[in-house]
Amino acid sequence: MVPSMRRLLVLVTLVPAALAALSAPAHAHGDDGVITITDASATGTRVHVAIGLTYANDDDLATEATVSAVLTGPAGEKVGPVSLPRTGDGAAYQADIDVPSSGSWSVEVDSTGPTAKATATVDVTAPTSTTEPVPTTAQLAPSTTLGTTTTTPASDGTTAADEDDDGNGVLIGVLVGAGVLLLGGAGYAVARSRRG
Repeated sequence: MVPSMRRLLVLVTLVPAALAALSAPAHAHGDDGVITITDASATGTRVHVAIGLTYANDDDLATEATVSAVLTGPAGEKVGPVSLPRTGDGAAYQADIDVPSSGSWSVEVDSTGPTAKATATVDVTAPTSTTEPVPTTAQLAPSTTLGTTTTTPASDGTTAADEDDDGNGVLIGVLVGAGVLLLGGAGYAVARSRRG
């Protein structure tokens, strides 16, 4: 074969390969990822879940993934899946998730694009009540309002208002009796002075 023909064959073979290499991305990410749960903590019955996500083949940050979390409670109750949106400039995804009860909750985080999964456990403690208990009817003290009279039955069947009236009646009776005596005494003195 003529040397110039060989060169032409080599060029024809190498040029398409070189063009393919130039058009391909310099570095392709894999389909698998790695999730690192950076926070799984509870405040009351609200659980904060935060994760970091990288590609498994090159450790580059995965910034366009779809991430969600499912929380499973001690009685098997489930909350989620709840979306964990990406926050900030890195590959941090996070959300606050309300759970219905206290206890040990498992957190399972899944992502797609890249595909990854991680789990953690968080202890949820329900907040203690700081409010005073509402008193029962037996604990309520009677209230008085201006312009009203409250009567409470006495043990003998009369009311406190009746007892107050009896006390006032006795006082009035004593005053009337004293007035009658004074008037009677004055009348007697006048009559006696006329006789004399």
